Amino acid sequence: MTADASAIARMRALADAFASHVEQGDLDAVRASLAADCTAAWFGVALTGDAIVRHAAAEFARLQREFDERRLEHRIEASDPDAATLHVTEYLMKMPSLWHRRHWEMTLRFDEAGRVTRVTLSESEDARGAYAHYRERCGFATGAA
Repeated sequence: MTADASAIARMRALADAFASHVEQGDLDAVRASLAADCTAAWFGVALTGDAIVRHAAAEFARLQREFDERRLEHRIEASDPDAATLHVTEYLMKMPSLWHRRHWEMTLRFDEAGRVTRVTLSESEDARGAYAHYRERCGFATGAA
């Protein structure tokens, strides 16, 4: 395995582990994975340091309250030895039978120690509109998410 291939394999393993922590809502593991100077853009909200974990905790709690079921799956797209883009599918269900499949991306940058230095969560305008429409059908206030 070449040095680049080895670095990309390592980055993929780090990205997979971080995404799994997010999917499971394991905030302690998310916190442990972040570099001290980590910055984030969480669907347009700029965050730094422990505010990233606090924001994630609030989002996880909101999603738990609002939806009867939530599941995440990810697929890694390796871009270079210190970054990865993950394509995430979030399955949301609100009883009695309102389902939605939300697609978004998580881009991660890593330092040499394997800590996340930058997290970006984003979605297309179409995906954002479909999610807003779904929230309205579920009876949630628009603009609350």
